[in-house]
Amino acid sequence: MNKFFLLVFFFLGSLPSIAQTAEEFYAMGYNAAENENYSQAINLYSQAIALDDKYYSAYYNRAWCFYKTSNFPKALFDLNKAIAINEADAGAYTLRGMIRSKMSNYNSAFTDYQKALELSPDDKMILNNMGVVMEKMDSWAEALKYYEKAVAIDNTYQTALNNYQRMQKKVAEINNNKPMAGNSGVNKLTAKDYFDIGMQAADEGDYE
Repeated sequence: MNKFFLLVFFFLGSLPSIAQTAEEFYAMGYNAAENENYSQAINLYSQAIALDDKYYSAYYNRAWCFYKTSNFPKALFDLNKAIAINEADAGAYTLRGMIRSKMSNYNSAFTDYQKALELSPDDKMILNNMGVVMEKMDSWAEALKYYEKAVAIDNTYQTALNNYQRMQKKVAEINNNKPMAGNSGVNKLTAKDYFDIGMQAADEGDYE
């Protein structure tokens, strides 16, 4: 063996393995996302997709990272790709509904939640999210019904329970404020009610 060959062999043998599978890139992306390194995770998921353009989980998880970094158009694009690959995962419709809700596309968001609920009928989070969308569209009574269904599944689900109790007050206020003969009284929300509503909106990311 000549010295040149030995030198090349030694050099190549000292390099880390460059070739990676889609699964390996996906696993590294998952770990990065777990540590909230979303930009790194997006890059790694993209490399997994470059090797396998039918990799459902890579599209879904990259969409989640885009969602967490408020890049809603790219998140929506990835979820459309994911759903085209697998139409039977309630999680994909739920996440797409969340993204569309963030983009104020409430009718489309509600349609996604309906599909998700068909695939996962007892999912309390989906029902709560449907209530949130109804509330965004000022359909208070409908919102109350969905919150109530979520609480019926799990009465320890604090988010839905808070929403349910708050919406009960809202619906009661609306009903009490309807014009009535001989009654000009108006029941108003208290400062504590407004505080609770504000805290809930902040929890949901609705900072305005």
